[in-house]
Amino acid sequence: MLFILDRSLDEIANNNEHQLHEELWIQFNIIALSRRNRKIALFIESSELFPIIAVSNRVGNQVKSIFLSVNNSRAFKKSLLEKLSTRIRIVASGDIIHEKKYGNVVEIIIPLAKIPFGIFSAPALLAENLHDAQAYSVMSRIVREAGVGDLPAVDINFELKGGGGSTVNVEYKNLKNLQDRLLLCILDSDIKFPGDVTNNVNLDIIDNNFKFPSPISTACVIETYSIENLLPFDSLYELSPFSDDEGAKYRLKVDRPFLNKHGSDTYWRYIRLKKGVDCKTFRDANSVGIFWQSFSGRFTDYSSKNCKKNISDCKHSCLKSPTYPDSVVKNFSSHYFASSNRNFSGLYLSVPDSVKDSFVKIATLVTAWGCVGRELPGIASD
Repeated sequence: MLFILDRSLDEIANNNEHQLHEELWIQFNIIALSRRNRKIALFIESSELFPIIAVSNRVGNQVKSIFLSVNNSRAFKKSLLEKLSTRIRIVASGDIIHEKKYGNVVEIIIPLAKIPFGIFSAPALLAENLHDAQAYSVMSRIVREAGVGDLPAVDINFELKGGGGSTVNVEYKNLKNLQDRLLLCILDSDIKFPGDVTNNVNLDIIDNNFKFPSPISTACVIETYSIENLLPFDSLYELSPFSDDEGAKYRLKVDRPFLNKHGSDTYWRYIRLKKGVDCKTFRDANSVGIFWQSFSGRFTDYSSKNCKKNISDCKHSCLKSPTYPDSVVKNFSSHYFASSNRNFSGLYLSVPDSVKDSFVKIATLVTAWGCVGRELPGIASD
């Protein structure tokens, strides 16, 4: 997250008699250490603050060197302000942590006296499992390196956490209740058609956020059935589940135009890719069936069981869409998360067309909450 040191802090830093003077200098040390370790990005709003720090005997040479580097990059950091959807402003006074909105940008306002204990640690990124959390980080990098959405060229850093699927709501509330650090949670929606209701785990988190709002914690339910619906098609060629599975390999290499056809239409958001859409779904008389029946013609030429019947005549549950192996996200994360030499920017071009907007939204959110400053030059020792 980008932290802004508000210009209102200048007076406290320069006033030995101020009741928060001691606290501010303690925080300066913590902030400098966090910035050195690339846990946060930092912007000094006032041009007057660094000269105060530079002549003070309250901090050592290393801290001064860090603030010097930050101060020298003020112009670059200022350019980030409108490119990040969320940022934090540390201010001199106030009784509560709260949000302010400036157009599409949200500022989390934290008074100096109310700084949470671990706020300058790396944010927690919570997903249903660690592989999902890694994949969301990769998505952010794909969009940033593709130069899409005006996202800044920054790195990101999170403490990744997996909530265990059906218990992720418990993990989210436990972390949120601590109120000591930034928490971003991203979850599959499990929605099967437009207007469908998300799963009970997500509803519990949404209800908790409504009843107990916290500016430093947020949860996002993706606008697709699952994270699999967001994966770039070109990434699949290199993943072992497809290389090892002859059926999957066929779908990718021989029937790629068919996969592209599905990915270009709106229903791609709602396909449960681990199971597919089956004849039973098309026969359903409820909302899910009504939605899918309007697209039935797009599925008649493909089935895992080579179903020859009209959908209305079939009495079985023949799969009518491409399906992904269960381990596809795990392999995607393993292949790309720790890699520095993959073609990340090129992958954006093969994100399914119908979900590119959701892909960019996730990348925008992850970039804002996880952004860190660039590696600092040599820091003077004390």
